[in-house]
Amino acid sequence: MKKFYRITGLITTLSLILVACGNGDNGEQNSQATTQSSNDQEEVVNWVVGTELSSLDTSVLNQIDTSNVASHLQEGLYWEDKNNEVHPALAEDLPQISDDQLTYTIKVKKGAKWSNGDPITAHDFVYGIQRLVDPETGSGHAYLARPIENVPEIQAGEKSPEEVGFKALDDYTIEVHLTQPMPHLLNMLGYTPFYPLNKDFVKKQGEAFGTNSDTVISSGPYVIQDWDGTNQEWTLVKNDKYFNADKIDIEKIHTQVIKEVATGVNLFEAGEVDNAPISGELAQQYVDHPEAKSTPRGAVYFLNFNHKNNALQNHDLRLAIDYAIDNQTVVDQIIANRSQATASLVPKDIANNPKTGQEFVEDSDLDPRVSTDQAQSHWKKAQAELGDEVNLTLLVGDSEGTKRLAEYIQGQLQNNLPGLKVNINVQPGKSALEAKSKGNYDLALSGWVPGYASPSNLLELLQSDSDNNDSYYSNNEYDELVNKAINSIDDQERYDYELQANQLAYEDVAILPLYQSSDLELFNSRIKDLTERPVGNEYDFRTAHID
Repeated sequence: MKKFYRITGLITTLSLILVACGNGDNGEQNSQATTQSSNDQEEVVNWVVGTELSSLDTSVLNQIDTSNVASHLQEGLYWEDKNNEVHPALAEDLPQISDDQLTYTIKVKKGAKWSNGDPITAHDFVYGIQRLVDPETGSGHAYLARPIENVPEIQAGEKSPEEVGFKALDDYTIEVHLTQPMPHLLNMLGYTPFYPLNKDFVKKQGEAFGTNSDTVISSGPYVIQDWDGTNQEWTLVKNDKYFNADKIDIEKIHTQVIKEVATGVNLFEAGEVDNAPISGELAQQYVDHPEAKSTPRGAVYFLNFNHKNNALQNHDLRLAIDYAIDNQTVVDQIIANRSQATASLVPKDIANNPKTGQEFVEDSDLDPRVSTDQAQSHWKKAQAELGDEVNLTLLVGDSEGTKRLAEYIQGQLQNNLPGLKVNINVQPGKSALEAKSKGNYDLALSGWVPGYASPSNLLELLQSDSDNNDSYYSNNEYDELVNKAINSIDDQERYDYELQANQLAYEDVAILPLYQSSDLELFNSRIKDLTERPVGNEYDFRTAHID
C-alpha cells in the first residue's frame, strides 16, 4: 500500500498509503455500537484531515487519508477491530481452510447490497481481485496478492486476470487457491485493495471511476457527497442500503482539509470541528489539554533517496546525509507529537521473535546515526568522487508540518555538509504523490502505514521488482532475503530473514527512517467508541456514537 500516509505518503502525508466483525451478524461491531445517543437529533461529526483525497478507486489509491475515507465507503469480507483482530464482515463467517493451508472457502453474506441497490455477490470480490492484479491497472498493491495462484504469471503478462486463483463457485461462495500459506490473508481481505468492485458500474465510469462523488458507489456504511475530485470538503452520509445500517449511529461526517495546525486548533476551540491534529510548538502548548489525545501508529516516516540519481548512488553521500540529521531533534522539536525516533524501516510492535518473544525493532538493535564529525567525514569521501558541490531537490507535500520538517532537513544538510545545496520543492499532496511515483525527485519525505502486521509489508517496499519501490533501490542480496521471508512457511525462519533484510537496508542506507508516528490531536470527547488501529486504516466510525 503506498502511503505520501501523513508526510506526503498507504503512503502517508505529514499534515501524512492501505476490516471484520463478530460472526455472521457482525457481532463485534454490533456490541460496540448498540449504545444510542441520548437525544433524537441527527448525529453529525465535523472531521479534519490533513490532505486532499486522491482517487477513490480502491485498486489504485495510495494515500492514507484517502484510504481511511474509502474504508468507510466500502466493506471487505473481513473487518479489523482496534487490535487488528479479524471478524467477518461481508463474509458469513471465518473461512474453511484446507489442512495444507492452501485453499480457503468463504461464504459471502446474502442480502447485502450496493448503494445503488445491486446485490453484492462473490463475483464482485472476484472482479476486484482480477482488476487488482491486472498489469493494465497498474496497482501498487498487486504484490500483496502474489501468493494467490497465478498472480506472478498474470503480472508478467503470461496469463489473463481471469485465471487468478480467486474464484466464485456460485453467487455466494468464494474459493481461494494459494501457492504458499498466507498467515495474514484474512487481514488482507479486509484491506482497501481487496474490497469488492461492481463490474458494471466500474466499466460504465471508465477512466472517471473513483474521481468524484458521482463515480463512486458504496458497499459500506457511508456514501460520499459533495466531492468534485479536487475540493477540500466533502460529506460522508449514512448508506441506508448497508447491510448493517441499523447499527451505524453517526449519520453524517462532514470532512474538511486543514493544513495549518493553528487553523484547526482555532476551529476546535470555537466548537466548529471535532478534532484537530497538532504538532510542533502548538503540540507542546496543548499536550496537557484535557481533550488532547495521543494515539500510537504503525506508520514509519522516512527520507527517500532516488537511487537513479548519480550522486545518491554514492554510499558515502547517503551516510553523510544520515549522520547530519538528528532524528531525536525531529521528534522532539519539529514533530513534537510523541512520535518516536527510529532507524528501522519496520515499526515497533508488529512482530516478535517466535523463539524468544523479543520485539522485532528491539531485536534489530538499530540506532539512528547522528554525528557531525561522521557526517563531514563521509561527505569528504563523497566529494572525492562527486566534486565539491552537489545540488539536490527535496520533494514534499504542502502541509505545514511537512514544510517545517523539510526546512529543518535543508538546514542540517547545508550547514553540516558545505557544498551540498538542497532545494525544497513543495507541491500539493496529490501532485507530490504523482511526482514521487514517477521518480521526479532526488530526495522526498514520505511514509508508509503497513496494511497488516508483518515486517515484510514494509521490507517489500525496497525490492527491485516492487511496484512501490519508487526509490529505485536495487540489491540482489536484499531481494533474496525478502523473497525467502515471503516464501517461508516456518515462522522463525521467516522472522530471521526479515531481521537480516532490515539490517541490510540500514547498513546500505537504502532509505532513511526518521520516526514512527504517534498522532496527537485535540479530540471532542462527545465521540465515543471510535475504532482506532495501529496498522491498516487508522480510524473507523462504524463503532462510534455521540454521547
